[in-house]
Amino acid sequence: MLYDPSPPYVQFLYGEPATAPERRSRRWLLFVAVVVTLLVGLSTAGAQTIQTFDATGTWTAPTGITSLNYLIVGGGGGSGCNAGGGGGGGGVKLGTVVVSPGTAYTMTVGDGGVAGICGGGTYAGNGSASSISGSGLTAITADGGGAGGIANDNGSNGASGGGGGANGGTATTGGSGTSGEGYGGGNSYGSAYYSGGGGGGADGVGANGTAAAGGSGGPGATSSISGSPVCYGGGGAAGGDGYPSGTATCGGGNGGPSADTVGGNGAVNTGGGAGGGRNQTAAQSGGYGGSGVVIISFGSSPSGVSSFNGRTGAVVPQGGDYGFSQLNGNIAPSQLPASGVAAGSYTNSNVTVDATGRVTAASNGSGGGGGGLPSGFVVPAVVADGQFLTDGAMTAGSATLNSASAPFVPGDAGKVIECGGPGASGGLLSTTVAAYVSASQVTLAVNAATTGTGDVCQWGTDNVATINAAVASLTHGGTVLLPSGYILSGDINMTNTNSVVLEGAGPGVNAGGYGTVLIPTTSSTTFIDTSGTAKPIIRDLQIQTTRSPVAGGIGILVANTTVAHTTLVKIEDVFVTGTWTNKALYLWGSQDSVIRDSQFWNYNQALYGQPPGQVVLYETRDNVYSASSDFAMLASGSQACGNLTLSDDEFHDQKSGGGTTSGAAIYDRGCSETKLYGGLYSSSTTLGVILFERATDGTYPADFMSLGSTFYTENGTAPAYCLGGGTGISGLTMVMPSYQCTNVQD
Repeated sequence: MLYDPSPPYVQFLYGEPATAPERRSRRWLLFVAVVVTLLVGLSTAGAQTIQTFDATGTWTAPTGITSLNYLIVGGGGGSGCNAGGGGGGGGVKLGTVVVSPGTAYTMTVGDGGVAGICGGGTYAGNGSASSISGSGLTAITADGGGAGGIANDNGSNGASGGGGGANGGTATTGGSGTSGEGYGGGNSYGSAYYSGGGGGGADGVGANGTAAAGGSGGPGATSSISGSPVCYGGGGAAGGDGYPSGTATCGGGNGGPSADTVGGNGAVNTGGGAGGGRNQTAAQSGGYGGSGVVIISFGSSPSGVSSFNGRTGAVVPQGGDYGFSQLNGNIAPSQLPASGVAAGSYTNSNVTVDATGRVTAASNGSGGGGGGLPSGFVVPAVVADGQFLTDGAMTAGSATLNSASAPFVPGDAGKVIECGGPGASGGLLSTTVAAYVSASQVTLAVNAATTGTGDVCQWGTDNVATINAAVASLTHGGTVLLPSGYILSGDINMTNTNSVVLEGAGPGVNAGGYGTVLIPTTSSTTFIDTSGTAKPIIRDLQIQTTRSPVAGGIGILVANTTVAHTTLVKIEDVFVTGTWTNKALYLWGSQDSVIRDSQFWNYNQALYGQPPGQVVLYETRDNVYSASSDFAMLASGSQACGNLTLSDDEFHDQKSGGGTTSGAAIYDRGCSETKLYGGLYSSSTTLGVILFERATDGTYPADFMSLGSTFYTENGTAPAYCLGGGTGISGLTMVMPSYQCTNVQD
């Protein structure tokens, strides 16, 4: 009620006031009452009215309303005592139902299950059901979640099953979920110390307990019927005895956060399952399940629920009218009426979409009508399907490749595959997959030459022709956009182009599958060649991975040619790693190059530069792991080097075995105007962190400046001297604080 129905208030609101001020006051209070009504449990979204029932109540269908969208969530299950399993999430149902104007309908909201109380003799309980019922309507019910098991007991069945209680011996099992409402709970883990299983969720099973932690709760389901995305019916996390508890989402309660703490409660009006307690020295109680909720929406243009984590909502027929609303999810083809559009791909297509968002007509067009990517952008049909394994096993004379990790799929037949070990003299075997046999076995096109196990292999589609065709198509410049994933390719040719950008989705592939990694094949000698180009840009990608068995020649080559200079080069957010027989980055005679936020790691010389023009490296990491006398960066060689600027960079020579006669972070041969701003520079040798020397053409290094830089040897102690000798550098002008470097030698 919005007001106290005592006689004075009733008279004031509904009686006949005697004065004008009283009439104005009555109108104001009635306006406030309407506003409060809209703010408490009732809202509108466009033409839709949304009403939330967080407790049992009644709703009467207004005049003109014949269909109702609904979300029904049952109460979450409670969690058991003594490292109990997580409670199962409440059932989640959604859909559209036909209603009759003027008819009253009961919205029943289920309670969360009670907690298992240690020492009180109370066992955890299932959550109770939520429902919509009324005259002429078959009740629509979402069941409550199952209770998590007490120690040594199985979880209870429910809309989503409760997790099994922790057990020091045989593992207990999680309860079963109800089809269309939720999933089963996880099993417990049994040992000297033990952990319970997570409660099942509305959209996934609860995790099993492990030797590291209690099982996490199963995921809930997301709905936007309230006007914004909200997750419901998450499973509760399990507790552990001597182990950390699991975690939960979507309203589920977390397990006890620290030693000897009770489990968390499921969130109110989400149907979240309860979390189990975490034992250390004494048994701990579980939590209470979260209460359910009923949310409805209605109006002249019903929109219903926009998403449900891939699950479909039930459309309940009443009186011959389905009142169907468009839902995201897995809807069987037989459930959809024919659209009249032929299945297939359309180029520059002309598409007609009806008021419900369905495509009702499609045809090929002539293009040029705008939309899509801007002019100058090309998205090649790259197949990012690169795969790796580290447990390959082959026998000499046989073409059978076995892998216990079972990574193969039928579509692998015909793809390029390269394995380190089964080739001649234990080298690389490069061929194709001739046939798929099983998930753990394929037949290659050639026989192995060497018997072995633990071979490292990579396989996938070779995209070199596709990528090079895209680069060649940009005759007036533009951007080649590469997709996320692991992309196998031979050498990419950007030579003699102008203003071409090769761009990925970021270096490395993260847990969500976002990011671009280019994997060279055995045909690679210079993986990305920009020789003779003007204004080339390479950014937001990774080249090679340490999981690859292939050793390429040069990662990125930036070089002049006899025909044209390479100018205005930009390399940004690029990570080059792995083993390169030559250089990870090779700068040769390029002019005005800028390299920023990039890393070059190699088991040989990482970066080589002979730039007559300006080169700027900003926040670049260059490392070398080498058994030979190489340098992290070699600036210049036989020609003069000018305007080399390094800002917040790192160069580390980590030559295997150290030594006193070779190896330095930077080898400066005849460079003028070398500037170091900040950064870290180290060497594993005593030759010097930065070595200066006259170039072979007779040019002397000059004008060296270092501000805020740090120099150190591989073991972290101060080097014998920071700047090393060479021929004829006594006239070198240096500006650097005395504490940075001592014992400068000629």
